[in-house]
Amino acid sequence: MKICIYAICMNEEDNAENFWESAKDADHVVVLDMGSIDNSVPTLRTLGAKVVETGHYSGSMRFDGARNECLKLVPDDCDLCVVLDLDETLSLGWREQLEYDYSKGVTGMYLWIHEKGKPPVKQMRVHTREGYKWRFPVCEELYSDVPKNEFTSLLTITHSPNAEKKYPRKEMLKLAVKESPTSDKLALALALEYFNDEDYLAAAMWLETLLSHANVKPVLRSYASVLNARIEYRLDGVMNWERWCYKAVAECPQWRDAWYELSMMLTRTDQHHAAYQAASMAVSLVTMQHESFTNLDAWSGKVYMMAAKAAEKLGLRGGAEGFYIRGCRVFPHDKKLAEEYGKFLS
Repeated sequence: MKICIYAICMNEEDNAENFWESAKDADHVVVLDMGSIDNSVPTLRTLGAKVVETGHYSGSMRFDGARNECLKLVPDDCDLCVVLDLDETLSLGWREQLEYDYSKGVTGMYLWIHEKGKPPVKQMRVHTREGYKWRFPVCEELYSDVPKNEFTSLLTITHSPNAEKKYPRKEMLKLAVKESPTSDKLALALALEYFNDEDYLAAAMWLETLLSHANVKPVLRSYASVLNARIEYRLDGVMNWERWCYKAVAECPQWRDAWYELSMMLTRTDQHHAAYQAASMAVSLVTMQHESFTNLDAWSGKVYMMAAKAAEKLGLRGGAEGFYIRGCRVFPHDKKLAEEYGKFLS
């Protein structure tokens, strides 16, 4: 079988060698350069990649358009296509794993993407030569209009960005939601852009748009409620903040992150009995739902510390010590948790 790795590039000179070391076992490596002004192009060509230059996307950038143009460069006789970014590397032994996966008749594969400090997320990154295209100007994704057989591979991708790349993300998202107004992912992404820019009214408007969509999955409805709660907190709407936190746990009771958020809110408003109950519930939920918006604090020693401190406030020293002990067993290298447990014992 033949495998092609394809990628788009914009000023990735520093990542070129690591990318090539990971990709070189492919039969073909093709790169569409979007107008780099560093040494990305000559470096990649020297290493052995086929690079096609175009300045078109650097001025009026659409990531789906760029990836579809790059996909056209993949030779017709390739059986599988793997999409990587220049700051990503595949796990060792990736070719043997793909050959095994392909023997089962799959047309597309989801791979886990790992980035330091962020939750792992699953994305479609491997697909057959025909039947797939990219959509959305930003937050782009693969899709297929033909019958397909897709599954999650054991392969992983490590994402190691050197620095935040600057591009007109908000404007691209506005275009994306205009073209695809029913996309939950795009509505959430635009809401987050406004939230991070502290334009809370615009963020709330897009969250309302998201929640008006049909068939929004429960964890996404819960996260939208969490964001609404954070907006209310920043706008000093304490009562609405509490209402949205309770709505978050009601939308997806099995999502630990929502209970963690609720417990934080209750702690800040000195509702210690309810905070203890919420923190206890958070600790009891042990299955992580791998989403891009997963709050890693809810899956760290902090959740045990929160439960222990809530128990202390109620005079439940035995319960507090139990949470400290459990937390230290699960997170033996958490210095802050160990320090707080030491203070509790002293």
